[in-house]
Amino acid sequence: RILDLSGVVGLQLSDTVSVGAGINVQRTDARLEQALPLTGMPADPALIITGDSYAVGGNVGLHFKPSDDWQFGLTYRSAITHKVEGDARTESPIASSSPMSVKLHLPDSVTASAAWQATDALTLLAEVKWVNWSRLKNLTFNFSDPTFALGPRGFKPDDYRDGYSLALGADYRLNADWTVRAGYQYEQTPTINANRSTDVPDANRHWLGVGASWAFQP
Repeated sequence: RILDLSGVVGLQLSDTVSVGAGINVQRTDARLEQALPLTGMPADPALIITGDSYAVGGNVGLHFKPSDDWQFGLTYRSAITHKVEGDARTESPIASSSPMSVKLHLPDSVTASAAWQATDALTLLAEVKWVNWSRLKNLTFNFSDPTFALGPRGFKPDDYRDGYSLALGADYRLNADWTVRAGYQYEQTPTINANRSTDVPDANRHWLGVGASWAFQP
């Protein structure tokens, strides 16, 4: 679970070009629980790992409006690395525990978007995003207690691939106060079959969205 707080400052350079930059402060709480298939044991002991961390990243953006009918945007969001610290423990029939740390490499991304004012009421929108998921090669857990059941280190291969998403949408202005919108997005999963596991039961995703805005003042 990740909570992301972002603050951005924008500057209009000219009638057609604006830029922005900001920071992202993240808080993560993580829990991993799975059975350990150890040979010679009457039952598989459960491994439970919990931890949390704070980390900081950034983002920059460019907005270009060459005419009244067209707008374009380009955004870069930086990668963020969390050093998650917490505890690991195994339960019966082998009970042990140890302080634990693991680095979680979250990806950077680039997003390009466009908006076309087709009519006075209708705006059509499109977006493409590339996400550098290949930063997440594996999770290496470091256990402080050398007598811990798993030894000093544990390894979880992921070997994610880079992902992308495509989105199309529309805004329709009903009147001076109300605007309605709808959209569709396709997102490619970063997981690959060679390292697929029940930890991340992921697949390509299809998103549908609807919304509305009310302008209570001009």
